[in-house]
Amino acid sequence: MLPENSDCRLIRDATMVLLFRLATIKDPGKSPSADNHAQAVLAVCCRKKATVENFIEFADMEKMRLLLLIKEQILGYLQKQFGSDAFMAILEDRRVFHYRKTFNHGINSYVVALHDYQENINSGVNIIENSLLSNIAVNAIVGQVEAGINQNFEQVEVDGKLFKKKIRLLFSDPSLGKKSIDFSADELPDAYPGTLYWGIFHVVVPELIINMKKYCPQIGEKELSINYIDNKIIFRNKIGIEPKDEQQNTPGGLFMCNEVLKSLNMYPLERDDQEYKNGYYKITLNLRSGT
Repeated sequence: MLPENSDCRLIRDATMVLLFRLATIKDPGKSPSADNHAQAVLAVCCRKKATVENFIEFADMEKMRLLLLIKEQILGYLQKQFGSDAFMAILEDRRVFHYRKTFNHGINSYVVALHDYQENINSGVNIIENSLLSNIAVNAIVGQVEAGINQNFEQVEVDGKLFKKKIRLLFSDPSLGKKSIDFSADELPDAYPGTLYWGIFHVVVPELIINMKKYCPQIGEKELSINYIDNKIIFRNKIGIEPKDEQQNTPGGLFMCNEVLKSLNMYPLERDDQEYKNGYYKITLNLRSGT
């Protein structure tokens, strides 16, 4: 079976594929996996209809023997193309580009929300709350940009009242997460962490709360909860819309959060698979170091 989610379009669009592992054989007497340095995988693809007749023609033994005869020439060519410093520099540039692109997630939403908050402030509407929401949005944008550049975050003191206020505001604000939810005081954690990394407080926590809002049911019982237990913050909500990170193999908010955590040498987010099967999304943010 061909992998439908392959990153290689050539393979993804093919109906039949032959894969050849090209290696330098150090000792012909040993098994293929022993002391043999694999250097490349050669993919031969075909888009003809996958029938027995077409496969026999495609996987012709004579063609395969010819390929094996020129294996050393193929390896020599690949070494010339990909062994240079210039090629490695291109790979590094692409890695940095994709890494930084990860942290663009949600920035446009924060910018639009900032415009709403500023309009409310200028109109004299809930000035204190809109000022606090503006601060949340600005810190999230700065935090994501920081993460994409140097991945360094300092520890910040967490004020319990401010922590709860931040949670309540993020749930109630319709500009982020596409809906307003009244998150009552009874649902807020009694305990809270004394300190958090700046990036966790300003990037990861808001992103996880916005995800809860976006993917909980539009109507009916939302069943939302946030708890702080044993140095872990646990986010749980009933699923109304399947989270983006589960819908497709493209990086979303959870991917970005995990990149932040990885840069801080912390454990990745934990998803409870049993809860997920039962229709609930439960994410655990472990605040312990991953070392």
